[in-house]
Amino acid sequence: FHSIKHFYPHFFHFRGKKQESVYFETPAKMNIPALKKEGVDMKKLLRHFALVTEYQWNYIAPTDDGKSIYIIDLIGLGFRDFMGEVVDFVRKASE
Repeated sequence: FHSIKHFYPHFFHFRGKKQESVYFETPAKMNIPALKKEGVDMKKLLRHFALVTEYQWNYIAPTDDGKSIYIIDLIGLGFRDFMGEVVDFVRKASE
C-alpha cells in the first residue's frame, strides 16, 4: 500500500457540486521501475485500485445512489506512452 501511494500519486479530494466524491489520478507521475523494485506488478496495482474503489463506496459515498467524479490527469504523457505500462494500467482499471 505505502509503496503504491508513494510511487503512484492518486487521492480523493473534496466533493463535487452535487456532493459527488472526487478522485484524482496522475498516471504520468507513476514510477513503474520503483514499483517493480518494490515487488508491485500489474496484478497488485489493479488490486490496489479495486480496494480504493471499494473504500470509496463503503466509506466516502456509502449510499445506493452515490456518484463520483474521476479525474485522470494526463499532463506529462506523450504519444509513445500510450503504448506503455502506464496506459495499460489505466485501460485495465477502467474495464
